[in-house]
Amino acid sequence: MTGFKKFLWLEGIFDEKSVSSFLAISPAANFWQKGFVEALHELGHEVDVIGYPVERAWPFGRLMVGNNMASLLPGLKGKVVGYLNFPFFRDTVQYFNMLKVVKSFFGNSENMPDYQMIWSCLEKATDTTPAIKMAKYIRNKYGIPWICIVADGSAPPGADGYVYLAWNYYHSTASPGPSMYIDGGVPDVKSANDQFLAVNNFSLKRSYGFAGEVIMLNWHNWQRLIHGLKSRVLLIQRS
Repeated sequence: MTGFKKFLWLEGIFDEKSVSSFLAISPAANFWQKGFVEALHELGHEVDVIGYPVERAWPFGRLMVGNNMASLLPGLKGKVVGYLNFPFFRDTVQYFNMLKVVKSFFGNSENMPDYQMIWSCLEKATDTTPAIKMAKYIRNKYGIPWICIVADGSAPPGADGYVYLAWNYYHSTASPGPSMYIDGGVPDVKSANDQFLAVNNFSLKRSYGFAGEVIMLNWHNWQRLIHGLKSRVLLIQRS
């Protein structure tokens, strides 16, 4: 991918206040997408966001989720979609409310994106979400290719490309393509490393912190990674 590109991101990426207010929003997923979108901005690309805050179905969650109850991350362009959070109907309401915003978005020819992106975490490939349905609609209606970021689980069929975050699913012959695999990323490595050493009073030449659990049976090429670092490695394991 070269040159300036425009992306339509069919998932909400929210500020900290919204994430704290909507406990069903995954902070990890929100943080990962935040980093990805910020990286696209730094490379000169443009991103528009259309998405809804995730809430547990009523009566465990709010019956009405208004578009003014959540805010996108500062610096992001886009719309928050509200919906009636009633069981059995909310997916349909979310889809049609997204559809209204999408039609308005495409009503301006200057908004025409080069790619549309969704975030997927399905138990079965036959499962679907309002965002997946919307991506398929936009693909058929406007011809915009869609890229699916598969955080975990099975990948939905029909995307033009896939980005896998889990090696097992990327490596599986059942996973659709074309695809690529991202093992992970650390922003501003030198700055993060310096801050970590200063706070923890380490005197190592280099140290590396991993904020997560390392599962040796599933982490692809972990031995090669550790050898490649050529220094002592500190692994911070989360229980």
